[in-house]
Amino acid sequence: MTAAATRPNVEDLDLTYGELFIRDKAHDVWRRLRAEEPVSWHPGRLWFPGFWSITKHADILAISRDPATFISSPGITMATDPNPAPERNQANASLITTDPPRHVRLRRLVNKGFTPRMVALMEPGIREMTVEIIDQAVATVAEKGVCDFVTDIAAQLPLAVICSMVGAPREDWPLLFNLTNQVLGPDDPEYQTEGRDRRATSEHGSRQMFAYFAKTVAARRAEPREDMVTLLTQSEIDGEALTEGEILAFCQLLVLAGNETTRNAISGGLLAFLENPDELARLRADPALMPTAVEEILRWSSPLAHMARTATRDYPLRDKVIKAGERVMALLRKMYAKLHLAVNEAKSAVASAFGRKFLGFSFWTAPKGEIKCKVAAKPMAAFRQRIRQL
Repeated sequence: MTAAATRPNVEDLDLTYGELFIRDKAHDVWRRLRAEEPVSWHPGRLWFPGFWSITKHADILAISRDPATFISSPGITMATDPNPAPERNQANASLITTDPPRHVRLRRLVNKGFTPRMVALMEPGIREMTVEIIDQAVATVAEKGVCDFVTDIAAQLPLAVICSMVGAPREDWPLLFNLTNQVLGPDDPEYQTEGRDRRATSEHGSRQMFAYFAKTVAARRAEPREDMVTLLTQSEIDGEALTEGEILAFCQLLVLAGNETTRNAISGGLLAFLENPDELARLRADPALMPTAVEEILRWSSPLAHMARTATRDYPLRDKVIKAGERVMALLRKMYAKLHLAVNEAKSAVASAFGRKFLGFSFWTAPKGEIKCKVAAKPMAAFRQRIRQL
């Protein structure tokens, strides 16, 4: 029997099947979808309601630019709890699950923390944190002969930055790290709490994080500080203060999204360069390519794997019709097939190599992860050389 004869039909491919990712087969599936059925319906199952997978750049761009037709409030992830806990409903007040016009107003408010002036003020601190984290990792290698790049470096940097932004004391950082893993990775036995299944683990993590930030918000109302939580407690939209739920939801979003995505970008970036040594050699020979390298890491590793939207009206797309109320899943990871550091040093890798908008991490979310990656890039580049010297 030929390989072609044994391949499943496109409509039978299950994008919710975890083994696709564990065995690194997902990209083969996405490649087939782009080539054979760029807009395809997947019936789903428990926790994964049916959805349309969207794999073409132009289609994803069109959907992302039409927030009136494709809304976020019903949920933005592939997995959806059919019977959410109260904490989950409260989390729906988050920036990422609101729609215009309120989403625009919330985003403008949040952007106050990421103006060029604020970013410039953050840079020295982030660089100092990066150097400290790398020094600790190098010391670990010197003592034990090995370190875990993901847990010892990639996970520590975003954790340190985010916790500093919300004013969390250093002794609380491990707690917020563990709660992040419980909320976002409840299927992983490493993160499941004893005696709890997937749902219970995620709900426990979410509940504990809301409780933690409820205490923080109360403390900032009593004694304001120079941090993001204080900014949120003192902010207004259209003359109205943010609700307690909106503040707590944003704090959770900041920790969850900022923590996991940047961790994955840094880890994925290192792996990509190790798998593409010619690109690593180019970067080491010309450090001026570092800004382009960061953009390419975000594009290639795509920490944001997918983003869901829900249609508000019937919408024709290619040879299909997406019905009102149906979900679309923009599949973002490795939409492009090649790691390419730069074609033209005067342009970004994406602009010069593909001539079109990059639709990954920074396009769909706030730019905090890109800021952390860019500031940390130079100290990170020296890490491998220091290890080799040992």
